[in-house]
Formats: sequence, structure tokens, C-alpha cells
Amino acid sequence: MTLKRLFTIDHIYYILVFALMFPLILLRDYTPANELRYLNIVDDALKTGNFFSFYNHGEIYADKPPLYFWIMNIVLHT
Repeated sequence: MTLKRLFTIDHIYYILVFALMFPLILLRDYTPANELRYLNIVDDALKTGNFFSFYNHGEIYADKPPLYFWIMNIVLHT
């Protein structure tokens, strides 16, 4: 590897993915009333170990894409 080659295909891929995901994270639907519901869903997922299907008080919750819940799982789990 030479120093002239600063960006590889992997670097360009990660920059592209970040550039595409950043507006989605910034412009998400922030409703304070729903934040407690989302925390409850993530707390339930951490307790039961369901990381691919999310439940809200025993009912399947499919109104929000799972990426946000996965990010919350990572943040709350550490």
C-alpha cells in the first residue's frame, strides 16, 4: 500500500452509507410522547432477547423501522 492511495473502495462505501443515513437520523419523527413508548419497547427487547421482532405490551409493534430500535439497543446495552 502506498500513502498516495488515501481512500479505498471500503472508505468510499462507509462515507456513502454515512452520508445516506445521517439525514434519516437527524430528520426522524421526534415526538416526545412516543419516546417513552420506544424506550419501553427496547427495554422489553433487552429483557426477552427479541432483537428482530419488537413488542409493545404484548402486541407486535411494526410502526417504526427496526434500525432505530437496534441503535437504542446498542446504546442502552453498553
